Amino acid sequence: MTNMTMDDLTTENLDRIAKALQKDQLPNDDYHAQWKRELTQRLKAVIDMFDDGNDVIIQAKLGDQIPRMFEKMMDNVADRAVQVKKERARHIRNDVGIEITQNTIDQSDEQLERLRVQWWTLNEAFKVARGPVRQHAIDVSGISFGAYTRIKDLPKVQRMKARKGRLTMETYQANKDDFWTFARETGLVEVPVDEDYGSQKMRLE
Repeated sequence: MTNMTMDDLTTENLDRIAKALQKDQLPNDDYHAQWKRELTQRLKAVIDMFDDGNDVIIQAKLGDQIPRMFEKMMDNVADRAVQVKKERARHIRNDVGIEITQNTIDQSDEQLERLRVQWWTLNEAFKVARGPVRQHAIDVSGISFGAYTRIKDLPKVQRMKARKGRLTMETYQANKDDFWTFARETGLVEVPVDEDYGSQKMRLE
C-alpha cells in the first residue's frame, strides 16, 4: 500500500482495498469453521433434549423453527439497514459542510457496518440451522415436513396451493359426468376400478 501513487488510485484498486478491509472485519476461516461446528453441536443438543418418545414431534418442529428464528432475525436486520440508508441519504441532503452534519453521516456509516456484520453472522447461523441441524431433527424424529420454504417464498407457495385448489374445482365443473374416472386416471384421487382386488367379490355377493 505504501508504494501506491496517485495513478494507482483507480476505481478498481479502491474497490479491491475496500473489499479487503471489509473481509478483515469478518472472522478468519479457522475461527469461523470452529464457530460453525460449535453452533451445530449446541443446536443439535437442544433438539436432543426432547428425546422422549412423546416429544419427537417437538424435535421435528424445532428442525424448522430454529432456522426460521435466524431467518426472521436476518430480515429484521435487513429492514433496519434499509431505514438507516434512508436516514443517511437524508443526512447527506442536510449536510452543510460542518462537523456536526458530517458526524451524523459517519454514525450512519458505522451503524450500517455493524448491521452488515450482524446480517452476515445470522446468515451463517441460518445455513447451519437449515442444513445439518434440520437434517439432524429429521433423522432423530423420523418426521419431515418436506423442503424448507424461505419466508420470502411463502406467499408464492400459498398462491400455488390456492391455484391448485381452483384448478381442481374447475376440473370438476368441466368433467361432472365422468369426474371420478377422470380423477382416478389423472391421479387426483385413488378410486378402485372394477378389476381392483375385492371389487369382483363385492359384486358377486
